[in-house]
This record gives sequence, structure tokens and C-alpha cells, in this order.
Amino acid sequence: MGMTGCLEVEWSDNCVGLMLMWQDQIQVNLKSFSKWHIDVEVDDGRFPFRFTGLYGSCYRETKQEVWNLIDNLGQQSNLPWLLGGI
Repeated sequence: MGMTGCLEVEWSDNCVGLMLMWQDQIQVNLKSFSKWHIDVEVDDGRFPFRFTGLYGSCYRETKQEVWNLIDNLGQQSNLPWLLGGI
């Protein structure tokens, strides 16, 4: 796939994990991660931004925790923010 950088967060309880991959010429600075997210600052030399990959909780009783996480992450940076996930 031509990717040289990789970060994987494993998950248990019958849910999938998260993986973030990037090319060598892109600088990625890990800010935080959990079983539900990977949050990084990305700099390709032209347009720095923040990216958060999110995998919502598999369980109804923890969905509010994920919404609280998104709210908290949204307050941590002034960079343009791309939030993606399922």
C-alpha cells in the first residue's frame, strides 16, 4: 500500500480495532488514543490539520461516553479538524 507509518489500537469484546496509516513524507503527531479513537495532528508541508479517526461504541450503554469524548476532543485544538469514522 506504500504506507510507512502505522498506529494500531486493538480492541476486544468482539469489536474491531483502529488503524491509522500514512506515507513517509507526511508528519503525524499522536495527540491521544483510546479503544474508540486515534487523534493526531497532520502536517504535509502545505496545510496542517487535525484528524480524529473514531469507531463508535458497539454497546448502547457506552454511546454517551463516545459523544463526551468527541465533545472533549473538539475543545483541544484550533487547527482545522477532520473527524471520520463509523
